[in-house]
Amino acid sequence: MINRISNVIHNQFTLHRNFLIKIDPNVILIIFISLFYFLGYGADNSQSLIAHDEAIYGGRARLILDSNNWFTPFEAPHHKTIGSYWLIAFSMKFLGISELSARLPSAIFSIFSCITTYFLAKKFMSSWASILSSLFLMSSPLWIQYSRYASPDIPYIFFILFSIFCVIDFDEKCSKSSSKVSATLFLSGISIGLAFFLRSFMILLPLAASLPIYIYVFTRSNKAHHITFIFGLIIGLLPTFISLSFALSQYGLASFYSLFGFATDKVVGGSFIKSLFFYPTNIFLLSFPAGLIALYSLKHFYKGLTKLELYTLYIFPLILVILLLFMSSRHAHYTLILYPSISILSALTIDNLLFKTKITQSYFPFYLSIIIFLASICLSTFYLISKLYVGLPILNSLQPIFLRLLPLALIYFIFSISLIFNPIGKKNFFVLLLLLSISQYLTLSDLYISGLMGNPNSEIKYFVDSASTKEILSNNLVYLVDINGKSKTLFQFYIPRFQHHKQSISSLPNQSYIIIDQDQFHNAQKDDSFQITAISDYKQWMLAKINFE
Repeated sequence: MINRISNVIHNQFTLHRNFLIKIDPNVILIIFISLFYFLGYGADNSQSLIAHDEAIYGGRARLILDSNNWFTPFEAPHHKTIGSYWLIAFSMKFLGISELSARLPSAIFSIFSCITTYFLAKKFMSSWASILSSLFLMSSPLWIQYSRYASPDIPYIFFILFSIFCVIDFDEKCSKSSSKVSATLFLSGISIGLAFFLRSFMILLPLAASLPIYIYVFTRSNKAHHITFIFGLIIGLLPTFISLSFALSQYGLASFYSLFGFATDKVVGGSFIKSLFFYPTNIFLLSFPAGLIALYSLKHFYKGLTKLELYTLYIFPLILVILLLFMSSRHAHYTLILYPSISILSALTIDNLLFKTKITQSYFPFYLSIIIFLASICLSTFYLISKLYVGLPILNSLQPIFLRLLPLALIYFIFSISLIFNPIGKKNFFVLLLLLSISQYLTLSDLYISGLMGNPNSEIKYFVDSASTKEILSNNLVYLVDINGKSKTLFQFYIPRFQHHKQSISSLPNQSYIIIDQDQFHNAQKDDSFQITAISDYKQWMLAKINFE
């Protein structure tokens, strides 16, 4: 048994070495384009952490570092596996506490996911169409947002996607050299275990949807392969087992109740009618245009596929959609796990149009051009309305966003006109889609880089970096007096050294710096037993200094 395991690990490293030697040039292209995910993280006028959930993940990751407790840093049983915060905590440990370090894991694993999507698509279509699948994914609006978002969503999706890829790769190659490709099953098991550590019971949705894939492959393999997969799964689950054992010893059975209870609340008691409209609408709008292109393949290209192709391309996303419709919680990011499948289905549509049908005999380019044309008109109209109705605060705030989207509206317009009025060949159709995807990716990324999107709390960045507060916050412990809610999560991330204080401020040490509600500050000014001096303010909060002498 030991020899078998060592052979599996040796073969695994051999496979990776050969992969690096024979790296696909398209991977270089994907990495190069994806570098935009790293831009704008640290600039003052760029993104700021969203109080829910970014600041929560960042704050809890920081708590791990401050307490030097990687398994049970919380005062009470926690409702998520601690791995939800590990990647961010590791990033902060090596790069310091910053927005860049908080978001870096999402950007890195987004690139990994785009690469894995490309190689998974290559199992079913041409390399040219596969590169489109990767571009469709990285240009989807919601995927762009979460690739620049401090959360475990993108990393967990990568591990699920990579696990499925490994199983499919194993099935393809097992008849040729079963002793070597067993390593892919080992990696598949590890990936599932790590996905659970990152996202706990949320992985049950993609696991349930991928069951037909795993069952089909495992029925075509032998017992030794199954043992290899299970061994990998156990290795991947080790961090979870260790963290749960620590939680059990500290919190008792309440740690399990909290974990299961949170998952149950997210699933049970949903309204099918509400979810029936929420999830499909979000999928098509936030994956545009890939979601609409994928629909065409559902009608025309599912016939003639092998069982494995059918399970991977169609059954997997279909089961996911059905499960989402019955979820009690409605969050757009729950649909992210669908986006690689949507992108691959979209590329499959293009692949079939380019190589298996006569594109001049298909009405699909015409229908697509009409939809893209309408999108162009909508973006232009939104900008004109924001210019005309200058008295509406909401439209005034959105006007810079619509202005930045005008180039994309123009590209949409050129794309649609080119398809409607000009005879189009296969090469031109592919190039137009390529340019459309890259343009959308760059334009939407620019909204985040410039701070027009993903920047709801820019004031706190100016507050902590201003000349009057930066030196004080850097060199002193700051007491947060009765602060709760979203402001609490932001302060816990952005203030270098802090301590929560819920008692009277008269119990604080002399010459203390505090952040306090402005109403409480004005009431404290009436107290003759100490002097309180205002330094600067952030929204309804005041940075002040107290003096008892």
